[in-house]
Amino acid sequence: VTSAHVVHPFAFPHYYQGQMEWLSFVNEGHVTTRLEARDPEGNIVMELPLRSKVHRHPERDLAVLHAPDDGDLMDAVSVHGRGVLPLAGSAPEEGEELVFV
Repeated sequence: VTSAHVVHPFAFPHYYQGQMEWLSFVNEGHVTTRLEARDPEGNIVMELPLRSKVHRHPERDLAVLHAPDDGDLMDAVSVHGRGVLPLAGSAPEEGEELVFV
């Protein structure tokens, strides 16, 4: 999950107020995405190309990116001692406490 204006800046020209007029010539076909993990010094320790399709929310500055294969993502992060948090099996009930870790 990321900010849509980062991966699709051409869809948010009002964010840039004419500072980047070249955005009018860019579209989704010009965008590539990848997941990077960096060490504390800023060096890339893991890089994984993501699917080309960006799923952008129709009204919010929100987008979802996907790894080509969930197994690739799990393998890539586990090599570096990281883990992927499991998603809940269902949406929370109204009033249910949410815990962020």
